Amino acid sequence: RRIEVNANDVAFADGLPWLWEPFLHPGVPLAMSVAAIVLGVALGCSSRWRGEVADLHDRIYPASYRLVLGRGHRAFHTFQTGRLRNYLVLMFSMLLLSISWAAWIDPSMLRLPDGVAPFESLTGLLLGAVVCAAAIALPLVTERVVRVMVLGASGFAVVGLYLVYQAPDLALTQLMFEIISVILFLLVLRLLPRLDRRPRISPAPRLVFAALIGITIGWMTLLAGHAAEQRNGDAASLGAFFEEHSLEGSELTNGRGGEGRNIVNVILVDFRGFDTLGEITVLATAALGVWSMLPGRRRHEDDQGDASGQATPVVEVGS
Repeated sequence: RRIEVNANDVAFADGLPWLWEPFLHPGVPLAMSVAAIVLGVALGCSSRWRGEVADLHDRIYPASYRLVLGRGHRAFHTFQTGRLRNYLVLMFSMLLLSISWAAWIDPSMLRLPDGVAPFESLTGLLLGAVVCAAAIALPLVTERVVRVMVLGASGFAVVGLYLVYQAPDLALTQLMFEIISVILFLLVLRLLPRLDRRPRISPAPRLVFAALIGITIGWMTLLAGHAAEQRNGDAASLGAFFEEHSLEGSELTNGRGGEGRNIVNVILVDFRGFDTLGEITVLATAALGVWSMLPGRRRHEDDQGDASGQATPVVEVGS
């Protein structure tokens, strides 16, 4: 039966094209078909394609794996040097770059905040100068005992700063910590060998880097304190809240107060109880460490003293 032809199709108005029509009227479609058939037969008969085909993708993964291992090993040993100084340099460098990027985006970070009075307290300014001087002198001093004394001077100056800015609880904690740390350092110094050579003073790049980090952290601390004051606005300060609720409570605390007339004691026990618990834990741990070091060392020294008939000094001063 003859196939019906779509009357709307002009190309097939007289019927479907027969088999030999492309050969009688050759064109581009016929040439492309012949080329594809010839190329396929040629490739099929070629000995090059009869063997195993080496796929390029089979070599990509092993090469990538070796590249990752080699580069990763080199990068790991570049950053993981095992030296604490290098780790600190990397961390502080990222901090410095981050703050520099933020300051470049917001130049107002480089301006002194309004209402900041650096010379408001002469005592605080002098104590801060003592802390800075001790921090600068610490790497320049070579004798160990003098270093401990310089470090202790910095810590005791911080105690004075806490007292100037009305933080007696922090001052007391810092004072106890400084006393214990100085004693521990002096005890440990006895166990360290003497140094026959003078330590090399840090070169200029390290001093410049340390100065940049110190100035940056100090400036960000100043900006953070000013931002906190601006956020609070006219809200009541934390000190006023402690003063109001140290004895009797209010509606804010459901009528419960600290039941104490000493505001500092109420702050330490009630308002900041967990913080005080943490401080006590730190001090107790340090005390246990000192106690564990002293008895065994004292027995060892007593045995040596009995054998030689001489007493051993408590602290051996040496460079």
